[in-house]
Amino acid sequence: MRGNRLLKSLDFFIGVPLVYFLSVIPKKRKQIKSSRVGILMTAAIGDTLLAASVLKEARELRPDMRFVLICPPSLSGVADLIGAFDEKVYISVKNPLRSIRTIRKHEFDMWFDCGQWPRLNAILSFFSKSNKKLGFKTKGQGRHYVYDYPIRHLSSVHEIENYRNLFSRLRKDLVKTPEIIVGERKDRDFIIFHICPSGEKSYLKEWPKDHWVKLGHYFINKGYSIYLSGSAEDKIKNDSVLKQLPKGKVRNLAGETSLGEVCNYLSSARLVISVNTGIMHLASAVNANLVALNGPTNSKRWGPLNQSAVSLQAPLRCSPCLNLGFEYGCNKNSCMQSISVESVIKEVELNFKL
Repeated sequence: MRGNRLLKSLDFFIGVPLVYFLSVIPKKRKQIKSSRVGILMTAAIGDTLLAASVLKEARELRPDMRFVLICPPSLSGVADLIGAFDEKVYISVKNPLRSIRTIRKHEFDMWFDCGQWPRLNAILSFFSKSNKKLGFKTKGQGRHYVYDYPIRHLSSVHEIENYRNLFSRLRKDLVKTPEIIVGERKDRDFIIFHICPSGEKSYLKEWPKDHWVKLGHYFINKGYSIYLSGSAEDKIKNDSVLKQLPKGKVRNLAGETSLGEVCNYLSSARLVISVNTGIMHLASAVNANLVALNGPTNSKRWGPLNQSAVSLQAPLRCSPCLNLGFEYGCNKNSCMQSISVESVIKEVELNFKL
């Protein structure tokens, strides 16, 4: 929804008054006898990985409870990589009424809404059959009124800390970071570039194409091949970089790999260089050598968490400007342009033995 302006506008202008209206309706609930915990997730890869990793730890510490993921089908593969859930229930954010009917078929002891800002999540949460409902109280979003336990969402901490706070009703001692277990690491002489960000106004998080090309020449001259990761939608942009690099030295993986296969590539690469997007979080979760490029995105809020990662923040005073993912301060990507190729190479040479 974050990347769809129409859905986001409807969510705000209709969702805020509707959430408030629902909150004043007298609540008549019967006590539910259940060990099931409902987890509502509708965000993208990064958010899902962070939340699911916290839940995986909670699940290991609470074997008495059964964790049920309520999500769009598109998030199923990401959730499976973490292995935090006992079952899944699929909904569609584009069809709220059908989603409500689906949710109403289930009963839960506790219900957690992982959304930081969508009012749709709060509306779906209102109609869930659960003893206790928990969700974020995010400044300026008008969505927390329907929760029994609104949890304050903080803009001053990494997002994984917000999820730990949300799930503290399950356990207060949650400390682990995302981890995806892959097969035996096979180090190969290739570098992965992920050049295509996602989400609303994603072009503002793009690093200039000529920077990628220059960086590609640097690694190729050192004897490495370049693999360009991405979805099928990223193939054309990847090809525009590929065509400016020596033939036979670059491979476009866009649209050719499953999430599991992507994780294997990320784990096997000598180095991953990525803009701040879902692939960056996957690379962090497999503990890849990683350089994350951050312009509007705040690396302290959304950066990689593994020890073999380096986050580069744009040197401009206006960077970063994002908190929830849509509060851009301008319509130019000057901050991403200000990250020089030389600064990336410097970080690579300082932190990684290639």
